[in-house]
Formats: sequence, C-alpha cells, structure tokens
Amino acid sequence: MEAIRAVRVVRRSAVKPRTQTINEIRPLIVTAPGEVREKLRGLATADPIRHLARSRPGTDIASLACAAMSALHRLPGATSV
Repeated sequence: MEAIRAVRVVRRSAVKPRTQTINEIRPLIVTAPGEVREKLRGLATADPIRHLARSRPGTDIASLACAAMSALHRLPGATSV
C-alpha cells in the first residue's frame, strides 16, 4: 500500500506543474500576435507544450511575435516534455 501511495505522490507532483503551465499558456496565446495564434490555435491540450518545447523563438525581441514566442517558450514546464 505504501508503494502505491508513493507513486501517487510522485505522479501528482508531476501533473500539477504541467497543468499550471497549460493554464498559463492559454491566455498568452489568446493575446499573442495573429501569426503566433495561428500556429498554436486548434491544437489539443498537450500539443502547444510540445510545439513550444521544440520551438526556437529567435532573438529579435523588438518583434511582437518573437517576444510572445520567447515568453511562451520560457514558461516552466514548456521546455520539459
């Protein structure tokens, strides 16, 4: 019984940050520039995280799209899939 309880604690501690990241990504996508929204719109719940983990946002932070992608990419959990 203790082994099952330990596994559940570990799973719960892994799920919470992922859920928090998903909840933080959604509003950032809604307010992001159109080109970023189009890339991420319509993806299933975990797909934006995978997409962001693979993304290379660039370095031109003067660009709104680049700044938005950079912010999304740097969210905790968005780079560890």
